Amino acid sequence: MTSTNDSSGRLQDRFAVDATSPVPVWVAAGMHWNEAAIVGRLSDISASGCQLQTTQCLPNESSTVITKIEKPEQAFSMEAAARVCWARQTRVGQFAYGLRFRRPLPDVVLQSMVMRGIVTRRDNDRQPIQIPAELHRQLVSGKPMQAMIANVSEGGLQLLTAASLEIGERLLARLDNGRSSMLRVVWTMAQDNKFRVGCAFLNVASKNAIHHAA
Repeated sequence: MTSTNDSSGRLQDRFAVDATSPVPVWVAAGMHWNEAAIVGRLSDISASGCQLQTTQCLPNESSTVITKIEKPEQAFSMEAAARVCWARQTRVGQFAYGLRFRRPLPDVVLQSMVMRGIVTRRDNDRQPIQIPAELHRQLVSGKPMQAMIANVSEGGLQLLTAASLEIGERLLARLDNGRSSMLRVVWTMAQDNKFRVGCAFLNVASKNAIHHAA
């Protein structure tokens, strides 16, 4: 769990979603479910807001929306009114949105999500680094991709690449010192002429390989 301040003004403890267990979010314009809802995926959540990804456009910034998060298999459901604070296109046909809740979520709601395994606490501080790596994609043949490791935490790292990677795909990152790290792509975002790619370590040895190099 980390305390951060993003562009929606969230200075709150934020909780992350495991990419292997997506959490759907339904969003509708206005304050009632009388419009066709858009379905996205929750990226993180705090008492004051959340971030989600979707393949459809939400209403313009400052618009009021109503959100619903449901995980029936984990006996969880909640609704909250919110305001669209920011939006960006992360890749072709995919968008990220920041929402600010009209009223802060009670702590008991967030704790319920943690207890049910819907979200996890983000306890990992990120350490900025600059380490070149050679990426071997598990399901893609051809030459390895060159990348730069931009930061690292206990749970994963962030890459800078020249080409996009697929969420969920596995990578083998080889370092100049001969060590290697197995990774899973969790998120990707276009930035200028490059891509930022968030990856999770697949085992302890992979984490240690990067931390020793840093």
